Amino acid sequence: MWNCTKCNTVNEDLYPICPKCGASRGVGRFGSAAPVKNASFPQETPAQPRPNDTAPKTAAPAPVQQLYVPQPDKVRAGGGVRFFGRLLMLLFPLLTALVCYLKFDGYLIQLSVLLFGSVATEASVPLIAVYVLFSLGAVLLSLLPGVWTLAIGKLLLRFARMEELL
Repeated sequence: MWNCTKCNTVNEDLYPICPKCGASRGVGRFGSAAPVKNASFPQETPAQPRPNDTAPKTAAPAPVQQLYVPQPDKVRAGGGVRFFGRLLMLLFPLLTALVCYLKFDGYLIQLSVLLFGSVATEASVPLIAVYVLFSLGAVLLSLLPGVWTLAIGKLLLRFARMEELL
């Protein structure tokens, strides 16, 4: 049992706020739940049940639901997804550029067959320029999974912040 500091009503321990005036349980001097002694408020005492009381008991009011507290898992999930997106944005383009560099001879032959219809005996400047453009396009395309993952992580963080406001 605890006493309300505003209206001095005696409440059960399971109520976080006073059902009569709406004051929070912890409101009081220095956060204590002790009632405020004030002459302007009459002190209420709880009615003592008589031993042979056969009157039907009224149901206690339901405890008031507390405000929603966001789960820290969602915030950590958004941060983890953002980290994973940044990691993908770094690793995928580097691996794509490495493959383009290591497989230069094989891809250059395939590119010459694709563009000119025959195998080039030596690498020419226009053929290398086209190969570099295709390689740059492949590197830029490999950025997309990381960008999308980073965007999803930012959305998760914003949704977690929006839930805090609700």
